[in-house]
Amino acid sequence: MASETSALLTASDAAKLQVAGQALSELATEENAVKAAKYTTGKIQHAYSLATDASTPLRVLALISGIAMMGVSIFTFTGKLSVFHVVDAVLSVYCIFFGMLIIILEGKWIPCQKRCQAKIRKYMLFLDYVWGRGLLYMFAGSLQLIQFTLFDIPIGGYTVFIGFSYYVNGLHTSRKLSDLRKSLYNEEELRRRFAEVDVTNSGEMDYAHFAVFVQNLGLVLTRNEMEAAFYNIDLDHNTTIEFEEFLLWWRQWDFDDVERGKVKVKV
Repeated sequence: MASETSALLTASDAAKLQVAGQALSELATEENAVKAAKYTTGKIQHAYSLATDASTPLRVLALISGIAMMGVSIFTFTGKLSVFHVVDAVLSVYCIFFGMLIIILEGKWIPCQKRCQAKIRKYMLFLDYVWGRGLLYMFAGSLQLIQFTLFDIPIGGYTVFIGFSYYVNGLHTSRKLSDLRKSLYNEEELRRRFAEVDVTNSGEMDYAHFAVFVQNLGLVLTRNEMEAAFYNIDLDHNTTIEFEEFLLWWRQWDFDDVERGKVKVKV
């Protein structure tokens, strides 16, 4: 009797231990998945911040170039105009404008900087990225450089150099950011999430299901971007998207929009 009871208790304990072990295993797996998701998201957010905001030393150098450009241009404008160098005077006006623009973009101490930046970037979206501002700074520096005066040449050359540094660093970081985002979901995971939305098992989804699918992936798109993406993905123009069409778009998409930088990992 005692041996039967002992055997029964042993079998019961073993069953409980097995259930507890499975629960702990599932919990550990879930915890690891959450940790991995947080780690990947952290990496992406860090790369995103580097793609949209240059390092402090580089920002300081760019701010110095903007101040120098505006100061020199104001100083030389009157002299150029007094000797009827109209073209050079106009170039000085442009340099004053670009110098002010650089100061607004890089001078965080300006009280209304965020408001001014929002208005500027509304019409020049490329300035949201370091590489975009680099192109602007190279162009502004070249305008000052071609005036060939004692002050314009060094300041213009300096600004071009800063712009080139911005462009190279920003482009490298943007590509890294794109690779990181694409690594969030492999083909198998994308196919699984596609199947979750494809409730009819037809292998296709319409615009409404596509909007849900994109939202589930954590990609933030405006209505216009969503419509544009849908019709770009729909290669055969049958108003539905197949998985192969979406996968092709996913692999080619460069993720170069600010709102698209807000990718959320769901586990």
